[in-house]
Amino acid sequence: MKRTEFKQPKNTVIFIAVLCLFTLGKAKAYNSIEKLYNPDSISKISLEITEYGLIFTEIIVNGSPVKTMIDFGDGHELQLSSNLVKDLGLKIKSTNAQVADLFGNTWDVFEGIVESVKIGDWSQEETVFTMQEGEMEAVAQQVGYEFSAVLGWGYFKNYITEIDYKNSRFILYKNGFETKDEWLVFPFTMDTGQLIFLSKVRNQELKFMIDTGSPVTVIDPSISKFSDEGYLEFEIKGKVFRQQVFEQDLSVLMDLEVAGIIGGDFLSYYRTIINPKEKVIYLIENP
Repeated sequence: MKRTEFKQPKNTVIFIAVLCLFTLGKAKAYNSIEKLYNPDSISKISLEITEYGLIFTEIIVNGSPVKTMIDFGDGHELQLSSNLVKDLGLKIKSTNAQVADLFGNTWDVFEGIVESVKIGDWSQEETVFTMQEGEMEAVAQQVGYEFSAVLGWGYFKNYITEIDYKNSRFILYKNGFETKDEWLVFPFTMDTGQLIFLSKVRNQELKFMIDTGSPVTVIDPSISKFSDEGYLEFEIKGKVFRQQVFEQDLSVLMDLEVAGIIGGDFLSYYRTIINPKEKVIYLIENP
């Protein structure tokens, strides 16, 4: 199968380290949607994919359009920048918790409530958001892309979510759907607020995390011995994948026993459907 070589972004390691925040303390051609799903239960979210492989959309917060990153590595529902919180005059309070990046940098977490949020085709009222003073602004400067919010796994865990990089969209479903025999299906856990699944690397079971906030796939140096010239072969339910990887110290994930992070470079090859209710992932190869 033909693969497009993924160009490593400048300062990739720094981007990954800042974007992955963890709470401390406290297939075939696309089938028609109508044949698989109830159209009334669908919300479509258009995506903008940057040259670094990060994905963004626009949401409406209290009537104001806000450029937003989609980051499955963030277990919160909605995170707003400190500048946006000030601009909208939102009230916040301390959560007495902190988040840390892969380098061990920490930020105090504050939270508040916005009156209304529109995401894709759906709107909701009184949504809790979190904020870390200056953290998002620093990331925006590093990646060279201005954004003021992050939509995390805390939001998407409430719906069946289809990730479709090829067509630059996410699709959310409230109802179930008919599966296809040719789809690769495997279980995942989300008890810690992240999407974690088991894979085999040279017959050894290892845990990997799916993170749309990482443009590339990374592995901890402890398993670099399994890689070959910057590529790692891993197996999911009998299917073997070969993926370009970059080394990154993942010691901050030690409690989760995560050996690698599956990023946007891998996800862009597939339609990925995540069903939180059944706790399974469907992987459908894009033609």
